[in-house]
Amino acid sequence: MSEATAPRVKDNRGLTFLNLPATLFLIFAVLLWVCFGFGWMPATSLNLFAFLISIALPLTWIGNKTPILGKYLGFGALLTIFGPSLLVPVGYVSADMQAAIKSLCNDVLIPLNIGLLLCGSILGKLDRRVLLKSFLLYLPVIVLSMAATIVVVFLVCPILGYSAFDGVVLTAFPCFSGGSGAPAINIPAMLTEAGLDGGTFIGLMMAALTLSNVEAIVFSALLDSVGKAKPSWTGNGKLLRKGEFDASGGADKFDGNIGSLQAGLFVAAALFALSQVIATLLKSIINLNYIVWLILLCLILKMLNVIPKEVENKIAWASDHCIGLVLPALMVGIGIGTIDLVAVAHALNLRFFLLVTIVVVAYTVFSMLFGRLFGLHPVEAGISVGCCSCNLGGTGDLICCQVAHRLDLYPFASISTRIGGAIALVALGLILPMVV
Repeated sequence: MSEATAPRVKDNRGLTFLNLPATLFLIFAVLLWVCFGFGWMPATSLNLFAFLISIALPLTWIGNKTPILGKYLGFGALLTIFGPSLLVPVGYVSADMQAAIKSLCNDVLIPLNIGLLLCGSILGKLDRRVLLKSFLLYLPVIVLSMAATIVVVFLVCPILGYSAFDGVVLTAFPCFSGGSGAPAINIPAMLTEAGLDGGTFIGLMMAALTLSNVEAIVFSALLDSVGKAKPSWTGNGKLLRKGEFDASGGADKFDGNIGSLQAGLFVAAALFALSQVIATLLKSIINLNYIVWLILLCLILKMLNVIPKEVENKIAWASDHCIGLVLPALMVGIGIGTIDLVAVAHALNLRFFLLVTIVVVAYTVFSMLFGRLFGLHPVEAGISVGCCSCNLGGTGDLICCQVAHRLDLYPFASISTRIGGAIALVALGLILPMVV
């Protein structure tokens, strides 16, 4: 979970949740937990949403404050999604409530998160100038590195005893599809659209992303050492071997107007609806998931500069403010409704470790090679393209750049996460019919 989506938990009044004093919030939370545990809570959408929030925000805070794990491994997001899954085997969550929570996630929380995350990331937070310039030099490195990595994974899957579906779709793609939102939300939704129960694979995909995130951080630090040993391979934070371009930009500071949030939410919802209409109308011609169409629609609108800057700002603000509440709730709902910890534990074996390691190493090495070909310093390309494509997203990008002592690469790392993640989902949409 990125900093933009983490709940605000502290101000000058001390510890707070949602700008409520922690004591007051926890009183409400405990009451909800008691009512839910005794079966007194009707399974309505609003009741369940309040219950999910009451679990999500404290877990996120605890995870983020956990020494070492919170700072370097994105433990807040991991605890929020995996911790609640323990409530099912201990008997706290009944089968009926589990089904109701899963239904709330599928019908409300997942569509809301998809629309806000994708529209906010592409339209609201990425500067158009960066998008245009990235297509010239940086984007080809992402595309070619990703394509080469996918080919490698296809080749090694039979050697490791994996099917193409298990190795490529469930293990490789979650590693480089733009952070925790892909294996938790986008990829399961695409699998469900393909006729599978996408939610049942979330635990395995999150395990793959967790491991790849750890390895991406380690490799970022190693690449810093490589740069010291091979000075000709690095620009010491400068990406281009000749010249440079600026990657600053994105949304302006929130204007404080609640109407701006409402407008941004409406535009994101409208684009989400249009993407589903396009997917339905063109299904007989080209069968692509609506998520892919939403990505393509946002990219086209951004490239053509159709949406005014003030509207893009509103989309970004709506994304940040709403996702900060809705995404943690969804992660708890996914943990309770779909994650099978036993299945995740069974997946964590030597073969799994080797496959994830191959994904991260291949992506990093190919990004260095193609980066050199397109005029980038190999070390900087390996960090910003390779490692930052295989981590948890915004927080992972920052950590990778930080441990590599190259914080100037952070804006480019964001391109790898946002644009690279979007391209990965498009690629998955094309590959999925061939392996399901």
